[in-house]
Amino acid sequence: MTLLLESAPSESPAPTANELAPPIEPARHECSVKPMSPRGLADRDIRDSVRMLFHYQNTPSRITTDRRQNQRHPYPYPIELTPMDGDVPLTEQTFAVLGKHLSEYGLDFYCDQPLPYRRVIAWFEPQKGRRIGLLLDLSWCRFNKFGWYENGGRFLQVVRTAV
Repeated sequence: MTLLLESAPSESPAPTANELAPPIEPARHECSVKPMSPRGLADRDIRDSVRMLFHYQNTPSRITTDRRQNQRHPYPYPIELTPMDGDVPLTEQTFAVLGKHLSEYGLDFYCDQPLPYRRVIAWFEPQKGRRIGLLLDLSWCRFNKFGWYENGGRFLQVVRTAV
């Protein structure tokens, strides 16, 4: 399946900790969501993609320690989310959120409202002109004391793009 996705231009201002990025002026990108590959191959693709994000974003080496078995890294950058309706990306509904933590297995982020979606494509831009899309299964949401909704989930597969 080939489709067009919308993305924010790289010169848009980054949100502060107290506000989300302004509405996105879309650029057009083609991508394909293939049927899921065997779990081992998908896991390796996801890990390689996230490691590339760490490399290009110069993510601090400070690691948050908690009860999880995998390491989480602070990721305070804007992320675009494209909701999914089954296997079809709802590109016209793409919106921006603010990242919190990133690991090789998943992501958590801040949003100004609760999300009605179970699956989304999380779009990262580690360097100008290069985008990484990861299909994310959202599994939790909670309201925090600062008026934000914290959301998180597990990566399922890499979404291939063709620019």
